[in-house]
Amino acid sequence: MIFLSMEVEVLKDEIKYEEYVKDKSFFHSLKYRDSIINSFGFEPIYLVAKTKNKIDGVLPLFICNKKLISLPFSTEGGIITNSDDAREHLISEALKIVKDK
Repeated sequence: MIFLSMEVEVLKDEIKYEEYVKDKSFFHSLKYRDSIINSFGFEPIYLVAKTKNKIDGVLPLFICNKKLISLPFSTEGGIITNSDDAREHLISEALKIVKDK
């Protein structure tokens, strides 16, 4: 039995990210990220869970007034994922960020 190792990283490949979220949610798009940065100056931290360079899930976050939130001023937010494993990894990484801030 082969187990694939999953890693979570801060967004690096914007093209693959956009392909992953394009039919799922406008609020997860990088256009929305850029509008939040330009309008409010919030710091984005976009987490990406990957297995063998394939995106399995994403969690867009922003630091807003010393709080970590997903997608401010949107009607949707949180994790988009293909698997429970990716969801757990993304949540774990977000909790590490909270503890470090």
